[in-house]
Amino acid sequence: MNLAILKGELEWARKAQWTESIWHCTPALVELDGKSCRPYVGQKFNEEHFKIVENFWTHEHCGICVAGIVENDKIFTSDNNIICSDCYKEFILPEDIEPVIQNMKKIEM
Repeated sequence: MNLAILKGELEWARKAQWTESIWHCTPALVELDGKSCRPYVGQKFNEEHFKIVENFWTHEHCGICVAGIVENDKIFTSDNNIICSDCYKEFILPEDIEPVIQNMKKIEM
């Protein structure tokens, strides 16, 4: 991850109030032709083109590292944001994250 992007993500994330929970599959809006789907969170949709399928949305991505989050993974949520437990431990819990960032593996491009 680009360091500037990481620091930008951490700026909002470290200010947020996080709640621990377990992630479970959620309903999805699935196109009737099967070409696409998206999480269903109560939004309006056209029943001529979509249907709700329970437990169809089988994964999410961490809002910091974009790692996959699947059924029964421990997560932390704040508003509509989700982060994985590794990012919470690594970047949210520590008082000072500069040592964490300095110890990250650097890849020259």
